[in-house]
Amino acid sequence: MRLPAGNRRDAQSCLTRWFGLPRWRCVAYTNRMGRLAALLVIALSACATTSNDGKPQGPTREQLAAQLTQIDRQMSQLSARSGMGAAFAAMFDADAVTFRNNAPLHGRDAAVAETMRCGQSCQLIWEPVHAEADSALGYTWGTYTWTKMAGGETEQRATGNYVTIWRRNDQGEWKAVLDIGTGGD
Repeated sequence: MRLPAGNRRDAQSCLTRWFGLPRWRCVAYTNRMGRLAALLVIALSACATTSNDGKPQGPTREQLAAQLTQIDRQMSQLSARSGMGAAFAAMFDADAVTFRNNAPLHGRDAAVAETMRCGQSCQLIWEPVHAEADSALGYTWGTYTWTKMAGGETEQRATGNYVTIWRRNDQGEWKAVLDIGTGGD
């Protein structure tokens, strides 16, 4: 898009005065000004970091989902390394609800106590398959494998799917508020 001649001359004289460019260079610049202005507007809007109300924008939904997937994976690694109780203590909110043997367990302490009945002979690992999140709530779902060892041998093994609902607390940490697993075999 070309500027009308009057505006082009004004832009040329401004470029000459402000940047000390020779007039012949200003003609080349001002002929491209419409395109450059459009590109500048696009670039600036892509780089904008504030919303209309002036507050900084947070991460996108995709970034939050990736963050939640990473946290869920880290909790599974903690479970494999230090046991289910350690993972549940780290990931569950104080008021979380989880289901074991088709019965709800209310609170993080109840979930951790339930895992202690099995002790170190049980291992629970899981792999998130999908996550969705916004700034306050999110969920992950995936597959799990629960194994009970006896004398170095696998005594019992169960696999299935799980869904975990996460909520961001006042400190900005994601904590599980609901955890449900289904048996697969």
